[in-house]
Amino acid sequence: MKLILQIRLRLLQLNIPVLVASVLLCAGIVCWGTGIIRGGALSGAPEIRLPAPVIHTLAVPVESPDELHLAQFYSTLGDRSDTETYLQTLFELAAKNGVSLNAGDYQWSYDKETMTYRYRIRLPVKAGYSQIRQLTLAILAELPFAAVDELSFKRDSAEDDTLESTLQLTLYLNDKLPDAGAGK
Repeated sequence: MKLILQIRLRLLQLNIPVLVASVLLCAGIVCWGTGIIRGGALSGAPEIRLPAPVIHTLAVPVESPDELHLAQFYSTLGDRSDTETYLQTLFELAAKNGVSLNAGDYQWSYDKETMTYRYRIRLPVKAGYSQIRQLTLAILAELPFAAVDELSFKRDSAEDDTLESTLQLTLYLNDKLPDAGAGK
């Protein structure tokens, strides 16, 4: 009986919630460090792989890292004259992922500082979460000059699998100049 009272007094002296939290924190750090949680092995969720960055070869020699980054930026931009093709690709990717896109808002703008065009596309989307996610990843893989500005979700009830969402993209484009040696 004396031993039980001594154990109970020791446990009361210890702050049990802090002790439990510390043990759980240490276990979480160990799991994360070994990659069990980070790799998705315990969560059961599929691993999401983002597309590899597109690397373009440059036709113009560059002298500094800043010039190289600027040249890579401009070489990654889409061509403004191909906007209709990009829209067609967007709708084909939606159809491939089982998402029907309704009429949306389209808006052009020009940035004088970077001398680039921006084509903002705002589309209402009605589909399941996984379909919308797959569509968004496919767009970013297929159109590397696109950016997702907004992706919002609304569900009428908790049991409803279909989401009403808004997908807002911006295509970053420039006017490609003809190659100087092309006419020779």
